[in-house]
Amino acid sequence: MNSCHILVVLLSRAVLFNRAVHHRTVAAIFIVLLMTSAITRAETNKGTPHRNQAPVTNSKRLDIRALTFKEVEVGVTTLFDLNKAWGAPASRIKEEGVTILVYHLAPFKSVEVTIDDGLVASVVIYLKQRMSSKELTKQLNLDSSTSVTIRDEAGKPLGQVFPERGVLFGFHPMAKGNIVGQILLEQIAAESFVLRAKQDKDHQYQRSFADLDYALNLEPGNAEAYRLKAKLLLKLGKYYDAEHLVDRAIELEPDTPDFRLIRAQAAIAVGEFEQARKDVDRVLDQKDVPEHLQAKAFLLAADLVLAVPDPDYEQSLMYHQQAIETANPLVADENPAIRQAAKQVLVQAHLSVGKDIAFGEWKNKKEVVPRWLDRAAAIAEEMITHDDGDPLWRLIVSQQALAALVGIRDDVNPTQIAQSTIVRADSLDAESTDPVYKQELSWILGKALVDVLRIEHSRGQTESARKYGQHAITLLESAGSHRQQSGDHTLLLGEAYFRMGSIFAVLIKDHKTAINWYNKSFELLKKPRPVTNYSNTVEMGEWFVSMGVSYWENRDRERAIQVTEHGVQLIEQAVELVSTLPEDSLEIPYSNLSHMYEQIGDDVQAQKYADRRAEVGGGETTTR
Repeated sequence: MNSCHILVVLLSRAVLFNRAVHHRTVAAIFIVLLMTSAITRAETNKGTPHRNQAPVTNSKRLDIRALTFKEVEVGVTTLFDLNKAWGAPASRIKEEGVTILVYHLAPFKSVEVTIDDGLVASVVIYLKQRMSSKELTKQLNLDSSTSVTIRDEAGKPLGQVFPERGVLFGFHPMAKGNIVGQILLEQIAAESFVLRAKQDKDHQYQRSFADLDYALNLEPGNAEAYRLKAKLLLKLGKYYDAEHLVDRAIELEPDTPDFRLIRAQAAIAVGEFEQARKDVDRVLDQKDVPEHLQAKAFLLAADLVLAVPDPDYEQSLMYHQQAIETANPLVADENPAIRQAAKQVLVQAHLSVGKDIAFGEWKNKKEVVPRWLDRAAAIAEEMITHDDGDPLWRLIVSQQALAALVGIRDDVNPTQIAQSTIVRADSLDAESTDPVYKQELSWILGKALVDVLRIEHSRGQTESARKYGQHAITLLESAGSHRQQSGDHTLLLGEAYFRMGSIFAVLIKDHKTAINWYNKSFELLKKPRPVTNYSNTVEMGEWFVSMGVSYWENRDRERAIQVTEHGVQLIEQAVELVSTLPEDSLEIPYSNLSHMYEQIGDDVQAQKYADRRAEVGGGETTTR
């Protein structure tokens, strides 16, 4: 039996709490347990690895020290050794194929030992005097082990487990507060570590990785551990690693819809759209899928509609509305996990509708878009305040709101929301001690400030654009070591470098400084990546053409032609495949190349690009 099941069984026995108690016996309990814990700790410190210790793959090492009791260690002590140490039990109980030996050992109410296959499988100590979990934790010297609370479906706490120690407190079901009625000693098991990683509200990512690695060492077939680790890796931009892990989870549990949604998310990030589409369709077509997961599937279906050369914002809007309709009834669900999942979908869907409208073909964007963003912020705030939601959502809302405002960039001043976003990120960073989580915060804030850079660059706000652009670059460079597989990081940082260069080239007319930024930008932006939006590809092509002008002005003619031709290739590719893109997008690039080749005396190439320009726009050839 696993620890959660054992705890539920224990708490269902009303007999556990029906006898009188005496306060003076509690101190003796602590003395016995602390003495055996100290012995185990001393043996561990000699340098001999504990039998339950297994290597982990992350830098944060777990301190595994199982608690023993009166010379008995769960999973190690045999029935023969138990009889030798404690003598004959007061009674025996047969239950679910195992034997339970009941002892009356002073100063405890009773002690139950479960025997399975000749070994002690668990020890349950029933206290005469119940005590708060906080005080008991201190008395048993368990402070160094971060505990995790076990809850029922309604969120009510049932107990508290200390994964590294193999200790579990069972709470009295009728007492107010977390009052311990019994202590369970069990063999250190994967489930407790998985549960702690799942309930990590403090964003201790290093510890969570260590927990999940340790759990998988103990139980290589634990699908939930693979899922949780994949989700963490997704946050850090390690999409291929995440995809590999969730593949393993799906092999173990092919009908679990959440696993397929995680794989779809990873697949979209690396451009494997067909795989993502199959997984999303399977979840939407599968019977008896929980509604909160259906709502998540609609969000990913919208992502797929946008991850195409010619994105359909109207279809995306329809999927986002379906997500809202599906999630709305769940905000009153009795299960707090489902309530919170539904509210997270609603936040994301409202933000996404704002983006759909901002970038699509709709009227009154300036009035309509902020309404959706404000509604998303209100739902997030309610979730955080009343449903134990993660405060990180405030930062996510600010970041994605700025992403939506890029679609109406000429009609907004982003500086106020930019400042509030920085304050929120700095506050979260100051509260955290985990370096991996701090990298995630840098990434989120960096993305937000690139959007501010985009808006301010478009509005011609030189100083503001430089200020936020430099801040964004510092953050993104810092986050790079944790996002090595992330094409979105490469693209975003490359764009930030380009826009900083463009500020100097176009707004300040300083081409010499501009090319310092362009050199960094070109090396990142030239890397191949999946094409998801040809409108964005045209824009990137125009970036290269713009870079070419600065290289030309600085008399680096070879590089000027190289980057301009690269930009032309991108624009030609997009125009050829998407009929709605205008061919005159190529008029200035062709003109620039014709002029460049003419100046270096290559008349053949100059004429070739002059002819191409005539085909798409005509007129004289001039540099941009």
